[in-house]
Amino acid sequence: LHQAQFIEALLERFNMEGCKIAATPASPTVQQGLSALLPSNHVYRTLIGSLIYLMATRPDICSTVVSLSRHLEAPTEANMEAGKRVLRYLAGTTDKGVSYRKGDDNHKLVVFSDSDWAGCKITRRSTSGFLVYFAGGPISWKSKLQTTTALSSCEAEYVALTLAVKDVLHLHQLFNELGVSL
Repeated sequence: LHQAQFIEALLERFNMEGCKIAATPASPTVQQGLSALLPSNHVYRTLIGSLIYLMATRPDICSTVVSLSRHLEAPTEANMEAGKRVLRYLAGTTDKGVSYRKGDDNHKLVVFSDSDWAGCKITRRSTSGFLVYFAGGPISWKSKLQTTTALSSCEAEYVALTLAVKDVLHLHQLFNELGVSL
C-alpha cells in the first residue's frame, strides 16, 4: 500500500516538484520554534493535515509529523521548513509504503519500541514510539509525547515500552476474539 499519487499531488500543491531530496524526514540539528511566527497558520495546517493523512501508509514519518503537529496554533518559519523537509523526504521515497505477505502462517507480533530522552527542549519531556509488525507488515504504530518528565534515559525507555505493551495487549485480545492464535 502506497500513496505515490497523493505525494506527487502534495508536492505540486506546495510547489515542491523537482525539489532537492532529503535522506531523512527530520534534521536532528534543527530546533523548531526559534524563528519568527508565520503570518497565517492556514498553509501550515494544510500541510500537517496532509502529512497526517499520509501516516496511514507511511509509519516512517510518524514521529516527525507528530512533533510538527504540536505547533499548529502558532507555527514558525522553522516549523514550516521542517514540514517542507518531510516533503523533500517523501519526494525521494514516493514508492515506499507498507506491505503484507499473503498466506503468511507465522502468527506472531514483532514489536519495536524506543524513546528519546528529554527531546522537548522546553518541557524536557521525552517522546515514546513503537511499531508492531504482523504478517510481515506494520499493523500499529504510534509516536507520543510522554505525560511525565523522565529522570533518566532508562525511565524514558520504560515509559515507551509500557505504551507499546498496552497496544500489544489490546491487539492480542483482538486476535483472540477473531480466532487467530498468536
